[in-house]
Amino acid sequence: MLLAGQPGAFQVRACASNAPSICGAVGAAIIAVPATGGAPTVTVTPEATTVSTGQMVEFMVTASNFVAPGWTWLALDNSTATITPAGLLTARRAGVTVVVACATNQPHFCGSAQVRVQ
Repeated sequence: MLLAGQPGAFQVRACASNAPSICGAVGAAIIAVPATGGAPTVTVTPEATTVSTGQMVEFMVTASNFVAPGWTWLALDNSTATITPAGLLTARRAGVTVVVACATNQPHFCGSAQVRVQ
């Protein structure tokens, strides 16, 4: 369990219990929420969509309470769908994937959307 503390960057590392040499790490940050405006948020639209194989969908991203100079797009299951650096998704085969958009600047605030391909 992670408890929020003072603002700053940190790294979370996890290793497999049955194979201690297999580990993964991710960088994260605790940020101070401004007194006005609220916490930073990222909204990816459409938030959930169902598409047919071969269909293309353009995703959009909106940042609230912070400025992002650009976005990195990722489809978590590239065999189900792929996405371009501009957020244009192409459905490849039936299944479900998650599309993630992360701000290119630190901290990398991210948002996500679910895609079902039929």
